[in-house]
Amino acid sequence: GMKPPAGTSFVDWIRVQLAGASLVVEVITPAYWESRFCVCELGAQWGLGLNAHPLLAPGVDFEDLEAVLIGIQAGRLDSSADLDDLHDRVGNVVARKQSTANWSKEKKKFLRTLPRVMRKIPIAASVPRAEFEELETRFDLLDAELTKREEEVERLREALRIARTGATSSQVSAALASDDDEAFEELIDEARGMQRRLPSIVRRVVWQTVGSKDGAPYLPDVDEWPDVQVEIDNLRLNLGSDELVWAEGDDDDVSAAIGALEDLINTDVPDWSLTGRRVFADRATL
Repeated sequence: GMKPPAGTSFVDWIRVQLAGASLVVEVITPAYWESRFCVCELGAQWGLGLNAHPLLAPGVDFEDLEAVLIGIQAGRLDSSADLDDLHDRVGNVVARKQSTANWSKEKKKFLRTLPRVMRKIPIAASVPRAEFEELETRFDLLDAELTKREEEVERLREALRIARTGATSSQVSAALASDDDEAFEELIDEARGMQRRLPSIVRRVVWQTVGSKDGAPYLPDVDEWPDVQVEIDNLRLNLGSDELVWAEGDDDDVSAAIGALEDLINTDVPDWSLTGRRVFADRATL
């Protein structure tokens, strides 16, 4: 048998057996990482540099491997082919091979009884980190959505209260305005203010290169070239090939205008589509 002799310290016996092992077969069950003794055995195997052959029990995936097993090739306990690999490796280590017929018979018997054996193994009390992080992310998203809906309910309740007092449409609309709407209006005002500090030709170039869908350089009309040349001299515009121009981001005013326009287009306002934000960004450059 493989149990410690009577009167022997179990821990000491395991340590001696592990130190003299030619191959360590780790069976990673769902509760493996919760066993301090299993983790200690794994650390000892790694520290002694012993050959290992980890097998994943049903319910354990490769991404569940932790610590010194990360990146280590592992087989599956319920895979006939992976059990054959273990059989061959053990045979090489002990320099003795069991007959194929006997091995196949015992393997089939093991695979038939494995589901019943697995039902007797304790279920892990803790959730794997990857699963926990996924649940945490989902909770945060749903919690943020719930908060938003609660705020919307409060706005509707307040607007209904005001409407019952005979308030005007503008007063009801003001009560319905959300924080997102107010923040979006602030971004529009900011973008418009930054754009108005620039000459009209520079505003058009900024919109073409930052706000438009294709983001291509600006191709001036014939009558725009005098203004374009002035702003090239003022270092607000750059001239490229094929008479194409783009905004010069090194200029402080141009850089501020570009930044404000990008903030407006890229803002996370759930009730506004990207097309809608582009429309308002376009108006901000007028």
